Amino acid sequence: MKDEYVAYVGTYTHGSSIGIHLYDVNVEEGTLTERKVIPVNNSSHIARSLNGKYLYSIADEGVAVFAVEDDGDLTPINKVDIDGMRGCYLSVDKTGRYLFVAGYHDGKVTVVHTHKDGRLGSLMDGVFHKGLGSVAERNFRPHVSCVVPTPDNKYVCAVDNGIDQIKMYKLNTQRDRLKLVDILRCERESLGITEPAIFGVNLRYVKPFVIALGAGAVGGWIASMLNLAGTGFGITIIPGTLLYLNGQLLKYVFMVVFTTALSFGLTYMFGYEDEASSVPAEDKEAEAIIEEETTGALPASLQAEARP
Repeated sequence: MKDEYVAYVGTYTHGSSIGIHLYDVNVEEGTLTERKVIPVNNSSHIARSLNGKYLYSIADEGVAVFAVEDDGDLTPINKVDIDGMRGCYLSVDKTGRYLFVAGYHDGKVTVVHTHKDGRLGSLMDGVFHKGLGSVAERNFRPHVSCVVPTPDNKYVCAVDNGIDQIKMYKLNTQRDRLKLVDILRCERESLGITEPAIFGVNLRYVKPFVIALGAGAVGGWIASMLNLAGTGFGITIIPGTLLYLNGQLLKYVFMVVFTTALSFGLTYMFGYEDEASSVPAEDKEAEAIIEEETTGALPASLQAEARP
């Protein structure tokens, strides 16, 4: 008896696409034959449970779950609201206890409890990302495009292509809460993409923003005094060296190094110390959890907050 396979295709609701399309797969002929369509409003992403018994789907109502029958058919179990806009990505942890939902439209990471019988339970936690990105078309707010647990199931990685970051969380299974432990930031400033640093960091601290403006003005004055003239425009910093291969490379490097050193020096002397205590709440929490992981104890200043 030849093996029989079934394929599931989630779709946005439009025209004849009204949900999850179920196809019988003929491996020998390489064909798909549509068997039926299970109605789901905007099933933009689907994911199967690790034991293969259940299929989860994004829906306008939140998240839907189906039982996978022996013949591959899908039987609806229930739906739950995720208390936010429609998600775009689903994944499950290694224990099968949690379902993670990535929110592209509202920049949210959601955790939903899953029962052993397949039912979706209560909303365990939800974290909204904050910040600005570097792409003009989408940098006005965060966009979480993917949420997956690490292979050892200790952490959850949330990819946010709106703010150009990967945030790593640890799931507290006793409290069913996500705790931020680290943030991986894309290195863009050395490539001349400085908007995230300007509007996401400097602007909110005021002094570094003003100092950067002044240092930039000094850089412009130096460029004028050295008669710098590039062969093009649109790229700066490291890629910008390509515009000064006309015998002016050393002048350009001098201008960049001097301006950068001036900006950092003035910020350190006048705009850093009195702002150091104004650490964003999420960064302070991340630092506290990292210290707890390495030393076994929270800082004294945060121990009161950690008591239940």
